[in-house]
Parts: sequence; C-alpha cells; structure tokens
Amino acid sequence: MTNAGFQAASAVVIRDKMTGQPRGFGFVELAEGEDLQRAIAGLNGQALEGRALTVNEARPQRPSFSASGGGGRDRDNRRRNY
Repeated sequence: MTNAGFQAASAVVIRDKMTGQPRGFGFVELAEGEDLQRAIAGLNGQALEGRALTVNEARPQRPSFSASGGGGRDRDNRRRNY
C-alpha cells in the first residue's frame, strides 16, 4: 500500500478453509493518522493484477444463525430457515 501513498498497519487475505486458496477479498488496517476516505477514494476502482479493486469501509459481521440450531444451508448459499 505504500506505493499507493498510504501506510498499512496490517493486511490479511481471506482464504478458503478447505483449499487454502484466496477467496478474492481481504482486509487492510490503515496506519494511525491515515485518511480513510482519501484511501477509499484513491484505491477504489484501481486495477491490481488485472482486476478492479472494490474498496470500502468494513461493516460489522452479521450474527451467525448456525449456533441457534436453525436449519438452512452453509454461509455461502445464504439460505436460512427462521
């Protein structure tokens, strides 16, 4: 990220638990004092290895329904029984 003019405190690429392959997204924590909105505006839509980046602020994770014992499919299928 320093080539883009921003300093990252940390970065992680999310990988598939079964295959270990990257899932196509990750999270970057900016260093103290970096302007979040300027980073988003400057990086969103930029190409990286032939793919356009989608950059936005992380949203809180939704609660998981799997612990409730309710039916449904796994997280990727997004079907839930309520």
